[in-house]
Amino acid sequence: MLNRLQAAFERIRTSVPAEGSRAATYLRTYPALLAIASSPGVDDSTRFLQLATAAYGWMPRIVRLDPEYLDSAIGAFRESREATEANWPNLLVDQVAACLHSVVGASKLFHFANPTVFPIWDKKVERFWLSREPSQHHMA
Repeated sequence: MLNRLQAAFERIRTSVPAEGSRAATYLRTYPALLAIASSPGVDDSTRFLQLATAAYGWMPRIVRLDPEYLDSAIGAFRESREATEANWPNLLVDQVAACLHSVVGASKLFHFANPTVFPIWDKKVERFWLSREPSQHHMA
């Protein structure tokens, strides 16, 4: 399993995406998303909304917020910024996923909030991980 991840890291390090491609856009915008997550003087509610909106720029749909889960999602987001590898499973990932209607959206939001602890997990990562096309329920 670790060998597959190391092979993926090497492929990322050595590949040069075509100018104007989606991959090139991801690489170009990644630092800007990290900057939103760590900008000083912004309250967590505003930071959550900014980052959710920006992260959905990487996705094929528009962010939708479920107001029933918004407060708890912001709380989980706040905790994620202080998370370590030892305590991250205690976060309310389900609350953010419920608020955004998306586990993929939640993984991206958590990643930008704290990239050393949270990986981005989406269909492309799942496809690589499984070495086959994931089902439509790959994130369940």
